[in-house]
Amino acid sequence: MGNRIHHLLCNGADFVVPRNAKSLRLDYRADKQPNVRIELPAFVEQLLHVPPRLLDLLEIAAYVYCADRWSHRGGKSAVEYHAWSRDFFFHIKIRDFDFWSQPQITQKLTETLSFLSGDRSFDFDFQPGHVTPPTSLFDLQQVSVTDLSNSRIVLFSGGLDSLAGAYNILSHTSDHVCLVSHRSSQPQVGRTQDQLAYSLHSRFPGRVQHYKFYCNLTGQRAAEETQRTRMFLYSAIATAIAATAGGKEITIFENGITSFNFPKRQDLLNARATRTTHPKTISVLQNLFRATASDDFLIDTPFIWKTKADVISELVAANGSTLAPSAVSCSRTFLSIAGASHCGECSQCIDRRFASYAARMDELDDSVPYAMDFINSRISNDEARTTLIDYIRQAHEFATWNVGYFATQLFAPIFEMVDHVGAATEEEAYNRVAELCRRHGKQVMNAIAKMREKHDRLEEKVTKGSLLALIAEREYLKPPVLRLVQAVCDRLSIAIPLAFQTNPPKDEPDLNDKISAILNSDRDKFAREHPAVRFGLATAIPDHSAVQDDLMIETKYLRGSTTPSRASDGMAADLIKYPPAAHILFVVYDPGRAISDDQTFRNAFEEKGRCTVFIIR
Repeated sequence: MGNRIHHLLCNGADFVVPRNAKSLRLDYRADKQPNVRIELPAFVEQLLHVPPRLLDLLEIAAYVYCADRWSHRGGKSAVEYHAWSRDFFFHIKIRDFDFWSQPQITQKLTETLSFLSGDRSFDFDFQPGHVTPPTSLFDLQQVSVTDLSNSRIVLFSGGLDSLAGAYNILSHTSDHVCLVSHRSSQPQVGRTQDQLAYSLHSRFPGRVQHYKFYCNLTGQRAAEETQRTRMFLYSAIATAIAATAGGKEITIFENGITSFNFPKRQDLLNARATRTTHPKTISVLQNLFRATASDDFLIDTPFIWKTKADVISELVAANGSTLAPSAVSCSRTFLSIAGASHCGECSQCIDRRFASYAARMDELDDSVPYAMDFINSRISNDEARTTLIDYIRQAHEFATWNVGYFATQLFAPIFEMVDHVGAATEEEAYNRVAELCRRHGKQVMNAIAKMREKHDRLEEKVTKGSLLALIAEREYLKPPVLRLVQAVCDRLSIAIPLAFQTNPPKDEPDLNDKISAILNSDRDKFAREHPAVRFGLATAIPDHSAVQDDLMIETKYLRGSTTPSRASDGMAADLIKYPPAAHILFVVYDPGRAISDDQTFRNAFEEKGRCTVFIIR
């Protein structure tokens, strides 16, 4: 993809696209060969009148969302974060040209979208002349909306957090609730939202309204599923409704652990780690909406200092837990997973399961149709296994770190949000974040204990590769490089005996060639399961100072004059020549059993640290 700029020409905007750029015309108007669905007419008809500036906001947000779906970021195996970042240039005809053409407004837009999406750049070329006909007899400036004046405007995705938030308002106050939902091309999401909205209306008659805004690409399959800019669209819809009704506030219910979304490993950078409801995202969105709608507009985030287990506990305490199985938390509902409502292996599904057990809602959660039950079943998907282990490892760290260590390990990401979490001082911010994370970590550890108590039957074998097996083997305590070492050893223990069962290797280079072929054929698999670790094969490296791999693999072939003592001398030299940060895996092929005591041979090196000795015959 490179750094080519993606030009989006919207609402019939004019622009001569350079030859080296990618471009797409986006339009929702019925007479202009539409390839975007934006149901503005129905939206306006429901709300009677929406001011031109807010209609522009809705269209801008819709076009940004559709462009995000159209442009593929790149494969997840791409380690360098720039492979996940893109450059967008939007050319859009709008109604309120005087407002949107102001440099400070464009700057607010670009700042908001760049942080929210993690993309390199957003530029806007606004052009005057966009008009749309009145959509109803009520689309007049003097008509005001009154039926929403006493309502709380709540973003409603159909997930557990938004359900718990709406239920909390309805059960603890006399307020009315306006649920605002975005509808795309995924019918199952819409069915979930409608079902939950109907259930809330049945329990709290006359106090629930549900507004649905339809927006998606049409005529082509979306290439990108991360949907980082969906929050911009979602919140723009809610803001338009609130402002049209005379309101100055919208509410977003998302727990703090999900909102902060601290990277679970170092390769989760930039656009890889979603910032959908990050405190800074909320802050920059609020600044944009204050400029667009009202200078005292507010985005409220009541769950920012709660974990998901806290949120579920509140739903249980308010007698709303029976609705929980109908809420959908899965990020992969676009996949075909038979009759299951959840894939069971994405980060959202994993978080939901642990939080449900921690909140003592495990019986209800066990009734949710997960396509994969990671507690009892083998996790065959490499990425799912990594996601699960990363999740538990981070929770274990959070449960054991003190405040000072939090500040050391998470200084940069916490500092980024200090000004946006409502804390009086930096110290207060660090303390509150640390307390929240520590509570989350302990809740996850308690959930694991509950899962083991409930599912680990001593009279039965634990399924290899399941959560119960990973916990028993303490996989989450192993450094990532040692997990990769184990995976490499497992692969070689099978492949090497098969490769040389008839003819032994001629010499060490021949052995290295076979090992290289075996490991390189599995390199993609290793990268998927151990994405935070780089590894390389080496027998001699001209410039050792240039080695950047976390794991280096050296082979020794014992035969003839290459005795165990001579191999030991070579291994000792290898320990010196590689950088101290690199872990070395010594693969020692000993078909003639020249090593009389494997344990003693291994201990002589492994006791020194930073290396593993794997003897194979």
